[in-house]
Amino acid sequence: MRHGLKNLKLLEIGGCLTQVVFQLEGFEFDGGEGEHFLSFPSLETLRFSDLPELECIWKGPSQFINPQNLSILSVENCPKLRRIFSTTLARHLSKLEVLSIEWCSALEQIIVQDDEEEEQHQQAACFSNLLEITIYDCDNLKSLFHVNVARDLQQLKKLDIARCEKLEQIIFQDDEEEEQHQQAACFSNLLEISIVGCHNLKSLFHLKELSIDDCEKLEQIFVGDNAVEECKEIVLPGVWLLNLLNLPKLVHLCPVGCHLILPSLTHLWVTICPRIAARFSVDQNGSLHVKSEARQIDETNFAMEIDCSSTDQIRQLTSR
Repeated sequence: MRHGLKNLKLLEIGGCLTQVVFQLEGFEFDGGEGEHFLSFPSLETLRFSDLPELECIWKGPSQFINPQNLSILSVENCPKLRRIFSTTLARHLSKLEVLSIEWCSALEQIIVQDDEEEEQHQQAACFSNLLEITIYDCDNLKSLFHVNVARDLQQLKKLDIARCEKLEQIIFQDDEEEEQHQQAACFSNLLEISIVGCHNLKSLFHLKELSIDDCEKLEQIFVGDNAVEECKEIVLPGVWLLNLLNLPKLVHLCPVGCHLILPSLTHLWVTICPRIAARFSVDQNGSLHVKSEARQIDETNFAMEIDCSSTDQIRQLTSR
């Protein structure tokens, strides 16, 4: 098997009652160091669909599997599947670009810790080339990635999540104080995020700093449907610094009709954002409000520099 599948590029499995796809328990491995029982050296696309009894994709010692060139993984309509990867297997997927998981109602974790690993979440970099993540209708999923995995997703450009009823957070962490500064480095190249029908979602990212500089075509930061009336507020409770620098086409921070609330903000810097259509204000509790407006504000209003390093300075500026 190890040599017979060396040229396989596409593997699709669907419409059957299998409980495990890759069953490695019970196999004896006598290869040399660095070899794998199932290496799939040419496999690029792997799709699973309509597998009503599937409980586990990979079962057995994960070090025997190495789909090293896999770029697309799609899992659809596997209602009994509870996890996708082990931490060991995730390390081998450095070339994965597209991850799509849909209609997996029992899914609890995308990556689960290997039993033999002593230190939780301390795996080497994985998913370093992942570009797109799509997760639909996974009602039992509460979070996506540990912060140590999320900070490796530096190439991620699109995150699309819909109808995950129990989802509470995108990134989770074990010790908030220890990891609080790491989340600022997560998803640094993310261009598009869409989240629909996740009624238990409590936070997107535990952001502390939001700084956007020299993005010539950026028109809006938080994208949404202007026709959706329920979206009135976007709250970023942990952000203490907001820098918007040299964004010549930026018009809105959030959809028209919504407003951004930053209760912890102490540092605000806005410069060379001539088209921004927003009103900045501070409420009695010291929270900064940024309200998007349909009409464009006179460009001279934001031709000036806004540089405030304290809540008092922000309050003085916005009260002018």
